[in-house]
Amino acid sequence: MTQESQAPAVSRPAARPGGASLPSLVVVGTDTGVGKTVVTALFARAYRRAGVRVAAYKPVASGAVLRDGVRVWEDTTFLAAAAGTTEPEAGTYRLVEPLSPHLAAATDGVVIDLALIADRVAALRSSQAAVLVEGVGGLLVPLTSEDTLLDLLVRLRLPAVVVARPGLGTLNHTLLTVGALRDAGVPVAGLVVCGMPARPGRAERAAPAELERLCRAPLVGVVPWIDGLDVARGDPAPLEAHRDALDLTRLRLPGDDHARALAADRTHVWHPFTPMQEYLEERPHPLMIVEGRGSLLTDSEGRDYLDGTSSLWVNVHGHRTLRIDAAVRAQLARVAHTTLLGLSSEPSALLAERLVALAPEGLSRVFYSDSGSTAVEVGLKIAFQYWKQSGHPERREFVALDQAYHGDTIGSVSLGGMSLFHGIFEPLLFDVHRVPSPTCYRCPLGATYPACELRCQGPLERLLEARGDRIAALVV
Repeated sequence: MTQESQAPAVSRPAARPGGASLPSLVVVGTDTGVGKTVVTALFARAYRRAGVRVAAYKPVASGAVLRDGVRVWEDTTFLAAAAGTTEPEAGTYRLVEPLSPHLAAATDGVVIDLALIADRVAALRSSQAAVLVEGVGGLLVPLTSEDTLLDLLVRLRLPAVVVARPGLGTLNHTLLTVGALRDAGVPVAGLVVCGMPARPGRAERAAPAELERLCRAPLVGVVPWIDGLDVARGDPAPLEAHRDALDLTRLRLPGDDHARALAADRTHVWHPFTPMQEYLEERPHPLMIVEGRGSLLTDSEGRDYLDGTSSLWVNVHGHRTLRIDAAVRAQLARVAHTTLLGLSSEPSALLAERLVALAPEGLSRVFYSDSGSTAVEVGLKIAFQYWKQSGHPERREFVALDQAYHGDTIGSVSLGGMSLFHGIFEPLLFDVHRVPSPTCYRCPLGATYPACELRCQGPLERLLEARGDRIAALVV
């Protein structure tokens, strides 16, 4: 062990030049042999020069070489030397054959466990100021029979730096890689072009600027082909001559916009159902949600919360559900929105067919609405218009239940009974008949079911007997 690796495992703030923090990163490449190891080592040495404790970790390495009868994985040895640490052994896979990870693992009789790797990264992050995780191959390289490197990156929840080679083909490969990362929700912190020849041709000279423009990601550095660098020797010393190849100030991190967004929220956002004065005085800044995964939400400080209301009932299947996200992307690739005013669309027609098949007998048509409130408004108007066009314009009264909540547009508020939310708007509302809610929990009549014989139905029965010929609908 080096002296540094034996230092107390206490994280200290890592800082980019200019005061921003130096982040943990994953370093991925457009394909195999593009220079991920060299770039990861350059990052590790730059972090160390900034006084940051760093671990350079390659969780999966395939292709061992024999030295004095001992198997050695050259990339991991080189990275450990660059970071000034020993190799992290726990949660790592050192595979003998130079094959795709899933095939090399099968040859060795092991199965790569993504959760184990994620746990190891989390442990390293708790003991280091920063962790640099080097990927293997390209994003869609299989790690198991079902999981790719991209699936691992989604678990790690770290921003990515994409390493690309210069020359022909790099635009296509890099754009595909950046697009796949963004589709999976992995932030792209920057690009590094690695292996620039001493005498670049026109394609090599144009590549860095074009990659930055087309990928809409900052170019963090252009690393030349480094003569004398031999990863197999495990000696990162030749990197020192290119210590300025990376500009860490250009990294674009997920948190870079947090401060601006928090200030904009206080200045420009009017929150619904929120006493704004109390909201602004309650804490130094609002609770800013920046990510969702499954049933969890993550705020700008990195804290996780259980999304107990399913984001107010509209996301019951969870955040970043792969099938749903894929369906949304596929639809956006065709057309984002068309009206149903005199037009139709395949998804709306086929969904209506499916909904009717699931609905009770007699319900044969679907009217699409954008929220619960507007659905109630539509229901009111349909009932009113039906009786008017059926020759009974006198049937225009509505019945609602006590303590109901139907939404926040004027019609739905008129039907609701939540004075806390709606009392101030009473002068705007139309009159409705109210009857008790048939709830057995804390029965307002003090009765117990079934001995009560549903006495709570009495007011509704009497109302219908007296005014049934003037009532348009009962809203439940």
